[in-house]
Amino acid sequence: MTRVLIVDDHALFREGLAKLISSKADFEVVGQAENGLDAINKAKQVSPDVILMDISMPVLDGIAATKEILKQSPQCAIVILTMSEDSDDLLTALSCGAQGYLLKSSSPTELFRQLERILQGHSPVVDSMAGKIITKMAQAPAHPNDLSERESEIAALVAKGLTNKEIATKLFITENTVKKHLSNILSKLGLENRTQLARHTIIHDS
Repeated sequence: MTRVLIVDDHALFREGLAKLISSKADFEVVGQAENGLDAINKAKQVSPDVILMDISMPVLDGIAATKEILKQSPQCAIVILTMSEDSDDLLTALSCGAQGYLLKSSSPTELFRQLERILQGHSPVVDSMAGKIITKMAQAPAHPNDLSERESEIAALVAKGLTNKEIATKLFITENTVKKHLSNILSKLGLENRTQLARHTIIHDS
């Protein structure tokens, strides 16, 4: 059972999201908070596995709350759930440790699909946001340790939350080839896993 804390300053949105999350047998809403400070206190009390965190809130915003909560509970997965499509908000959130970035306009199906990905260790962002970051990467100046074109392509797909199998299908290569590329990418960048790679890819050269 995945324990979820919902953080948003709009009560109607919180209640609606709580009902939606609770409708799934594998998820349990263990608390709600109306601002970042409230979220920090509630996180201590209920020890959630996942926090769905808004950005713009009174008292303390979601970015500051994310930093503080991860200091005390680094194992918690914080997912930004917001209306903001500002790439700077995305970059800031992920650089502060948020594990995903989803828009409130996402469908319930998309929300649960991305939550499952996050629980599997991925760091997905919605396609519209990932596209902005990939464009930034393409425009970034060259560096001596740049990845190859194929490696950059795979890194971008990892940042979008695709699994190895999905990447293989999309690029018309085998899953083993994807794994070999990922191994080379992690080695070149000095990273340990795909979660670190996703964050690195999104914030690199921002």
